Amino acid sequence: LTCVTGKSIGGISTEECAAGQKRCNKKWTKMGPKLYDVSRGCAATCPTADEYGCVKCCNTDK
Repeated sequence: LTCVTGKSIGGISTEECAAGQKRCNKKWTKMGPKLYDVSRGCAATCPTADEYGCVKCCNTDK
């Protein structure tokens, strides 16, 4: 499985997931008004969001 780890004007960066990690995730955490910290990567299970964030998971490549 290959997951996107970052997006920018220059394109995307990806990561090959380790054995047992079969989910890609994207997590947004609110840092301030209209300001979010976004992290992406591989996971064995979908992580849970905290009270200031949101998580989206998928099990497909990129």
